[in-house]
Amino acid sequence: MAEPTLFQNILSGNIPGNFVARGENWGAFLDVFPRSEGHTLVVPTNPAKRINELSQIELADLFEGVKQTQNKLSQYFETKDFTVVVHDGPLAGQEIPHVHVHVVPRL
Repeated sequence: MAEPTLFQNILSGNIPGNFVARGENWGAFLDVFPRSEGHTLVVPTNPAKRINELSQIELADLFEGVKQTQNKLSQYFETKDFTVVVHDGPLAGQEIPHVHVHVVPRL
């Protein structure tokens, strides 16, 4: 069995995370190396390495998580503008081999 990813350890509570929101199949927590204030990662509980490894339900749940995270960050930072980015694979800049969506509030 593969060793858990960093994100699996954060989602399970083995490593602390500053959670912004959580759903049944995803979690959203602040990035420890933020590009700017409020930079949050939305991560599926399935440790898929690439988007095409997620089921339709998992993908829908993940982007419901993005939406809920934006709603929370929008209230806190009083903005409706966000940069939303996915690096899908190492050649695309993905540093952790576990799908995740960057949600960055624009102030």
